[in-house]
Amino acid sequence: MNFFKKHIALLTGTGLILLTNAIVLGGVAYNYSGSPQSHLTLSERELSYFNYDHDDNSGIAVNLQWKVLSQEIINPQRKVQSYDWYNYSREAYWLTDAKLRELGFDITTPAFPVEGSYRYKQLQDREVFLVLEQNGPSYQRYLEQAKLLAKEATTKEEAVRQVKAAESEVSRLFVVDAGNNPDELRKRYPDGAMYAITKGIIGANWQSGSNKPVLNAHIKELSVSSLHVSKPHDAVFVGQSYATPSARYQVNVAYGQRYEPWITGAKRTR
Repeated sequence: MNFFKKHIALLTGTGLILLTNAIVLGGVAYNYSGSPQSHLTLSERELSYFNYDHDDNSGIAVNLQWKVLSQEIINPQRKVQSYDWYNYSREAYWLTDAKLRELGFDITTPAFPVEGSYRYKQLQDREVFLVLEQNGPSYQRYLEQAKLLAKEATTKEEAVRQVKAAESEVSRLFVVDAGNNPDELRKRYPDGAMYAITKGIIGANWQSGSNKPVLNAHIKELSVSSLHVSKPHDAVFVGQSYATPSARYQVNVAYGQRYEPWITGAKRTR
């Protein structure tokens, strides 16, 4: 009897593995089916790469690098470079109370028990559809602000460095909007060569100190941000170190029926 139980358990476990793999592969096949809903052309500025050598895996993957326009960046009165200029918080200026309510967040102001002391309330994260904009108006706005900021730099060298970084180093891929209906977002952003619809996580929290509670929201992450580089595209990255990258490359990234990205082409530009 134990013999049969062991074999039944083994067959059940094997069946579950096969079923899971079939579901995963079916999802991948569906994502690849039909025409991509977007096709972005990215560079080393938007895609950082790393090798798996330390894990006994010779594979290569690239990670999407993206930014948002925060209130600190677009504020014309800013005189000094702030923390949020570097996009650490990813608190997009368009994540207003109205937008959070539209996305399904309950933004009812909490009743903090003690006034005048710091309090924090985390809201439940939500996965929504995000709009990625490549080398569009948001990047141009960022570049203009960088040039304005450079005028306030203490030295000419620092001003030159700031503008050079904005012009040739930082990512031009910006998250510019969010929604629950991808079709509505596509109507708003019809250009599939500049705008991609994908999934991502938005987080929000209430904070209260000496003043009234403040609602903060940020783009937490893209649901899929790491892309495997399959052959023959991996030849573009062979021999490069992720720690000190020197290559310049152009990568075509498609977004399919499940709003997930994959690489369709890659080439060196230097």
